[in-house]
Amino acid sequence: MNAYHFMRRTLRRPSVRPMQFMRLLPLMLLSLCSVAHAVPKIGELTYVHGDVFVQPTGAARHAAVQGAELANGDTIQTGSNGEAVLEFADHQKTYLKNRTLYRIDDYHFSPDTAVGNHSMTSLLKGGLRAISGLIGHQGDPNAYQLKTQSATIGIRGTEWSVLDSDGTGDTSDSTTTRGSHNFSPVPQESIVVLRGAIDVNTGTYHDLITAGSGTILRPKQSWMLILPASELPVVTPSAAAAPSCQ
Repeated sequence: MNAYHFMRRTLRRPSVRPMQFMRLLPLMLLSLCSVAHAVPKIGELTYVHGDVFVQPTGAARHAAVQGAELANGDTIQTGSNGEAVLEFADHQKTYLKNRTLYRIDDYHFSPDTAVGNHSMTSLLKGGLRAISGLIGHQGDPNAYQLKTQSATIGIRGTEWSVLDSDGTGDTSDSTTTRGSHNFSPVPQESIVVLRGAIDVNTGTYHDLITAGSGTILRPKQSWMLILPASELPVVTPSAAAAPSCQ
């Protein structure tokens, strides 16, 4: 029984005296306010390993635990030995490799209607691999977007990978499958599409990348070269994280 119905029943009960009701009123109002301001669940962490932290909006950063709920504004950070899998309400799954910083900017999903459903997130650092859910399969790339340092990626129902490099070219870790275009003297982002298609918009150039292809983006780059996926590094979940990504 929620606080609203409890209050109605309390008001109707003749055994509750005015003074008793006045003592109960603050508690009932507090309960109503808590319900009204409850943060809706948009997803959860289905896999956590190593150092993983969550920074909610306006709150202190805390260690992440498997099964923890996620909310709009949350920033998830993985340490040098950390990795995590996020599953959203529309069954979108996002794997975060180590040394990654990822933010949930604005997410909304209603299973009753596709109107207004959207997923807006940002990859601030590191790399991820994602499998789109029901929002991605709506076919509207404006409804499912990831912002990176170089581009805005619109998803059309797909599986894809994004990996950044700080300019050292060091993408060699257990969660990266290497390609022939691994090293660069400048910061870059490697984008690979494994299934489906994505729209990549750098602000000066826009192109559609389909399965089996990818590209490398660099700061202030005004062009986009489409490359075979086999030539690019791709984020690969560890054996322990892989079942949560399926």
